[in-house]
Amino acid sequence: MSRALTKGLGRLAAGLVIMMAFPALAQLKDETPAERDAQILKTILPGTYSNGEQVYFDNRLDLPASDRAALLSATFEIVALAENGPSAVKVTQEGGSIYYILSLDAGRLAVRWAAYRLAPTASAATETAPTFADLVAVPQCDLLSRREAGQFRAVGTGTCAGWPQELMISDRSIWWRSGS
Repeated sequence: MSRALTKGLGRLAAGLVIMMAFPALAQLKDETPAERDAQILKTILPGTYSNGEQVYFDNRLDLPASDRAALLSATFEIVALAENGPSAVKVTQEGGSIYYILSLDAGRLAVRWAAYRLAPTASAATETAPTFADLVAVPQCDLLSRREAGQFRAVGTGTCAGWPQELMISDRSIWWRSGS
């Protein structure tokens, strides 16, 4: 009887261990690389950037004037669009602002930067605390980004005058090529 009892207790213990392991394994599920990249971008982006390093190297390499980047300063900030709603990356430079909502583009395994501008009907006060309803999509300004070693490279899906056609972003610098 003790052998049967020991065998039964052993099976019970094994069953309990298996039952307890499933929730633990479920918690180990990780995000996709693009989801992690979106989280990292939202962490490193806030701040004011200048592409002075890019301008210096363009001049030093003696690139044709048409290929040289113009000196610019851009401020990136995370803004909440609504209580418990999505947040956006607001990019402000001389001449205005554009809002990007970062999301996963599963088909391309990349982070999509969906571009928006304030609607013409939005008030100036709305710019500091917009809601999603205050924004208008500008799909020609969308970007797709992927991680490349210690940086992110975002490339435009269309042509967007005055806004990035290509960005190279690290935690210390930004290189920006504008659309024409």
